Amino acid sequence: GEQRGIFPFVLNWCTAQCPNIRIDTHQDNARMIHLIEQAHFTRCGIIYTRDNSPRIAYQNLGTSIVKD
Repeated sequence: GEQRGIFPFVLNWCTAQCPNIRIDTHQDNARMIHLIEQAHFTRCGIIYTRDNSPRIAYQNLGTSIVKD
């Protein structure tokens, strides 16, 4: 929580490896949801983990890269 700019750095590296990125997050993870939506990911719906807990699924096909 003290270091800034980690998400854009990691996302840019991942996109350079494979432009088709999917991220799933818990609905209570407001900061992650903000970062994902700021990075222009598309909300695709709800998925369920093995223990049947819901997660919001997002997809990005590498059409935009986040700036620091």
